[in-house]
Amino acid sequence: MKGIIFTCPNCSSRLTHHRKIEIFTKAEDDEKGVYTVVDMNPAGPVDDNSGITVKMEGNVSGCPGQESTIVITFWCEECSKDSSVTILRHRGETMIFSRGHNPR
Repeated sequence: MKGIIFTCPNCSSRLTHHRKIEIFTKAEDDEKGVYTVVDMNPAGPVDDNSGITVKMEGNVSGCPGQESTIVITFWCEECSKDSSVTILRHRGETMIFSRGHNPR
C-alpha cells in the first residue's frame, strides 16, 4: 500500500498510533450539528480496545473549522506526546493541518 507516512511533529518518529477521532458535522457557520468522538482508551495500553468510548452530542461550538471538520489525535511511542491532523473546510477550500501537543 502506498501513502504518506505520518511522522510525529514533536520528534519525527514514525511510530504513531491514532487514538481519538472527532467529527464535527455542521453547515457553514452553524453552532448546531453533530459532534461525534471515538476515544480509544487514552488511559490504557494503546493496543487495548476495551476502553473505546463513543460520544455524540449536538453542540459543535468547539469546531475548529467553518464547516464540517475531522480531527484525528495520534500518540507517539517515542516521545509519548500527542499530535493531531485536522481536515477542515473553510471558504470552499479543504485544508489539512498537522500539529504537536504537550505531553498528556
